[in-house]
Amino acid sequence: MKVTNINNTLTYAANYSAKQRTTNNNKTSMMSVNVSNNMSNPLVDKNYAALQINRKNVAFRGLPVPTKPLSEKVNSLFNVVRSNDVILAGPSFDNSIKAMKKNLDSFKTVIKRVFFIEDKSLERSVAFKKNLEDKEVVNLSDKPIMIQDSKKQLGFIRKGETGFLLDGDTVKIDKNEIPIKNQETISLPVKDNFTYFVDFDKEVEPTIKQLNKRSIEKMEVKKGEKAVSNKIMFSDVGGQDEAIKELKKNILYPIKYPEIKSGHNMNKSALLYGPPGTGKSLLAEACANESGAWYKKINASELESKYVGESEKNWRDLFNVARNNQPAIIFVDEFDAIAKQRGGQDVYGDKTLNTVLGLMSDVEKNGDEIYMIAATNNRASLDKAATRSGRFGVAIEVGAPDLKGTKQILGIHTKHQPLDKEFKTDAVVERLHKEKATGADIASISESARNNALEREHIYEKMENGTYTPNDMKNLTVKTEDFEKAIDKFVETRNSKSGNGPKHPIGYRSPMYE
Repeated sequence: MKVTNINNTLTYAANYSAKQRTTNNNKTSMMSVNVSNNMSNPLVDKNYAALQINRKNVAFRGLPVPTKPLSEKVNSLFNVVRSNDVILAGPSFDNSIKAMKKNLDSFKTVIKRVFFIEDKSLERSVAFKKNLEDKEVVNLSDKPIMIQDSKKQLGFIRKGETGFLLDGDTVKIDKNEIPIKNQETISLPVKDNFTYFVDFDKEVEPTIKQLNKRSIEKMEVKKGEKAVSNKIMFSDVGGQDEAIKELKKNILYPIKYPEIKSGHNMNKSALLYGPPGTGKSLLAEACANESGAWYKKINASELESKYVGESEKNWRDLFNVARNNQPAIIFVDEFDAIAKQRGGQDVYGDKTLNTVLGLMSDVEKNGDEIYMIAATNNRASLDKAATRSGRFGVAIEVGAPDLKGTKQILGIHTKHQPLDKEFKTDAVVERLHKEKATGADIASISESARNNALEREHIYEKMENGTYTPNDMKNLTVKTEDFEKAIDKFVETRNSKSGNGPKHPIGYRSPMYE
């Protein structure tokens, strides 16, 4: 980011030397100049047209600088700015940036350059911008901004709103009036005297190019083929066939085929339990995507508040939103954070659980199409009232994958990888299953194996030296040795975290220090 800081004051400095001058003996002597006895400020002696000054360097600080009114500055900059530029005005740069950050939704295009005008007469910040040839004003404060047109008719824009401006309009901000009119383009040196100029152009250009590239690639769908979706579906979750079958029966099918309920108030919740990394969150997201229902994922502790009664209100608000968007699925991760067995020790926590259970009972009574999926790593700690029938009575185990599931998961995470023709799939699967790798572990190991392949082919080295070309990726293949190396690293990291790594006697000195 290029930032040019321009001061509002002009500083003059001059070095002067005075020499004592004498006249010829035949002429009248002129007054000698005694430098040491002169005044400290420079004076021009109008009688003799001689400059009298001491021998010190003099800086004329604090001299009044001709200032342009805010309206003239804004109108002048309107002739300088382009689309994607912003004119920002306010009492201070820091306050204006904070106000702009709070109103990011008001800027729908990429900001390339910012021209800041510091004006102490402003009590708040305001932004101006250009959309092609249209001039606009954006209100960045809580107080409304008045706009008066050429016919003296008044309008106003609230916080975050954008107003279109025509020549002849007047923007009224507190005590300031900014008439909008055509202004001659100002020269750069004068402009620099009253603005900070911030240039993001070089930073945002690569990002814009990348976004445009993605948009074009999405349109490059071959005839007869479906566009690739980034949504997680059941086919993207491997090794959990039984869990998927239970979710379909209890959540998916009642949403997609409501006639199967035939007036019966079927169960509307499911509890997913099992060790971390086995795919509980993926299963819930896939179920929501398969059903097309409104979906909200939360961590159980997200709705907790330090204020009394606020947590319960947050849960009621959540259910009200879901009620307005039926059919709806709410996924609560780490459910045990609010659903541990009640014992009276945590009064406020017990109240939160009571509220959630009460809301679930209301869903059951009213026949609302609100489905809940909860996930926990510790099923034994849950309160019995939460796991009874009618609430989370349907418990679905999401355990570590078996050998078949491991192979399925590996296939999902390597389907877009260029595997070597001699890649030993079964050997890698057996090693992963032996090391009890979960779905999340296999995803991480697959990515690590690809990085190993890039390193083996010296791709990173070429990038570092500036010799890399896209053609270097054409012949890249991921080999069995890349996966073996990735699995070894995974095991080593896991053992170090669990404290199962190699133990050394007291006084051991690592070879790295030899």
